[in-house]
Amino acid sequence: MPAVASRQRTRATLDKPAPAANRGGRHHRRVEVSRGSESANKRRVTAQRNDRKAAKSERRQQRRHEPSLEAVDEVDIMSRFHRLNELRTSGAITEEDFERQRHDIFVPLGLENP
Repeated sequence: MPAVASRQRTRATLDKPAPAANRGGRHHRRVEVSRGSESANKRRVTAQRNDRKAAKSERRQQRRHEPSLEAVDEVDIMSRFHRLNELRTSGAITEEDFERQRHDIFVPLGLENP
């Protein structure tokens, strides 16, 4: 009885010995091997990551092309914020007032959502 060739794995195929009728020759047949679930999970995670990257890139493009609703004088706004911090430090306003006014200052700068 002739020796059976050993199996060798490749990425997507597996070499198997030929059926018993052809064992006299050295013919092998190629059989597709499914990729493991680990690979499927990796492909799924990679696809999700690529989708998130594309969505983020699209949002950035939209923000670049959106016209500013109003011209923001950053120097004026930052000086207002500085005065607000001084009032809070001195105790002239409460923490709640500070947070509300800080929010009103940061929204036009795009640092907080309205």
